[in-house]
Amino acid sequence: MDAAEETPQEREYREKREGVQKAIALLEKSTGFPKSQIRIHEQERAFKRNRTVASERLSEPRLKESLKLLDIHCKNYLPLVVDIDSEKAYANIVKDYVLPQVWDYFGGWEGGFLIDMVPPTPSFAAPGVIPLQLQRDRLQNRAQHWVVEGYKRLDLIARNKDATAGQHIVERRGYRTEVYAWMKRKNIETIAIASKRLAVSQSTLKSIMSSRGKARYGSKTLRRVLDEIS
Repeated sequence: MDAAEETPQEREYREKREGVQKAIALLEKSTGFPKSQIRIHEQERAFKRNRTVASERLSEPRLKESLKLLDIHCKNYLPLVVDIDSEKAYANIVKDYVLPQVWDYFGGWEGGFLIDMVPPTPSFAAPGVIPLQLQRDRLQNRAQHWVVEGYKRLDLIARNKDATAGQHIVERRGYRTEVYAWMKRKNIETIAIASKRLAVSQSTLKSIMSSRGKARYGSKTLRRVLDEIS
C-alpha cells in the first residue's frame, strides 16, 4: 500500500513497527544483547514449566501471569541501557513490542484486538469503567515502571562515572542502599539468601555493600551484581 493511501491508524501502526525495528537494531549492537535473549528464553521456559493449570483469558490469574512475562522481558533488556539513545530504544521496545505481545497473551486474541482499542480510563471514578480498562491500566503502568527504571539506571551510571565520558560504572564503595532496596523488592530477608540469589559469597556481598575495608570482589563481579539489582 502506498503511504499516501494509508489511514491515520495504519500509518501509526506502521511507524510503530518501524520504530521497534530501529530500536532492536540499536540494542543489538550491545555486547550484552545475546545474553539478554538467552535469559529471556530460559526464564520464559521456566515460566511455562511452572504453570500447573492454564489460566482463563482475561482473568486475574492470567493478568498476574502477563505482568510476570512483561517483567521477564523488560528486566533483561534493562542492562542494555547505557545512554539516552539506548534508553529511548528500550522505552520503544517496552511499549510497542513487549507490551502488545503480553496484551495478546492476556486476552488470547493473538493480535485481533489491540491494546490501543480499549477506551481511555476516566481520571475520576465512573460507573462506566469496565474491568478490561483497569486491567489494561495495570499492564501499561507496569510498562511505564520499567521505562522509568531505565532512566534510574542512567542516573546511577551518571553519578558513578569517572572523568572519562562514556566509561562504565566507576567502582565506588558502598552499595548497601541499592542491595537492600533490591532485597525488599524480591522479598529476600537475609544476606545469606541474597548472596545465593546473586551467585556470590556472603563475604563478597557484604564487601560490595560496605564502604570500608579492602574490596573482596573484582570489577566484573561488581558490574554483574549491579546489573542484577538495578
